[in-house]
Amino acid sequence: MSSGHTLKLNSGHHMDVVGLGTWKSKPDEVRQAVESAIDCGYRHIDCAWVYQNEHEVGAGLENKFKEGKVKREDLFITSKLWCCFHEPDRVRPALMETLKSLKLDYLDLYLMHNPVGYVYVEGNPFPLLENGKMNNTDIDYMETWKAMEKLQEEGLVRTIGVSNFNIEQMARILKEGKIKPAINQIEINPNFTQEPLVDFCQKEGVVVTAYSPFASPDNPS
Repeated sequence: MSSGHTLKLNSGHHMDVVGLGTWKSKPDEVRQAVESAIDCGYRHIDCAWVYQNEHEVGAGLENKFKEGKVKREDLFITSKLWCCFHEPDRVRPALMETLKSLKLDYLDLYLMHNPVGYVYVEGNPFPLLENGKMNNTDIDYMETWKAMEKLQEEGLVRTIGVSNFNIEQMARILKEGKIKPAINQIEINPNFTQEPLVDFCQKEGVVVTAYSPFASPDNPS
């Protein structure tokens, strides 16, 4: 349910501290999960292009809007720029695809999902080399960040942030970026506390949000 508490981000907007994650939601069940969550009081929904279910999330949101259960301004919707869209000229189209799927005009928060980019291969979000390793690009994440800053300036997203950034990467983006990241979304749970990174972000005024707070079946240790 909703925590009843919000945090004020450095963009000036408020974010509910408890959100519904949509990662690994089963096909054909995401819409119902979103609708049920909103009925139960959730006002923060966390999405991502790579989850491949934003169209179902969008259907659930649309239904709740039509019912009059919530208005758009009542919700805080997060999505993430996937690694294969790090080329600056792919950033805006990637966002527009997400907005179309979610049936929204803007996002409350848009995160760079990972500091490392992948080579763009149409229809393949996880391009591999012959040796089985990811086919990474040499695109500097600061170039990607500059393209994301333009999205906030344009009003297509209200707040921008990052995910899976370490201390060194955070320090650089804080130093070189025009807009300060509002969020660093990272894995945090009792077995993986990441205290030095959390302390660094908090000292810099960057809110840390945790995914897999009770650990993950992919990494049960």
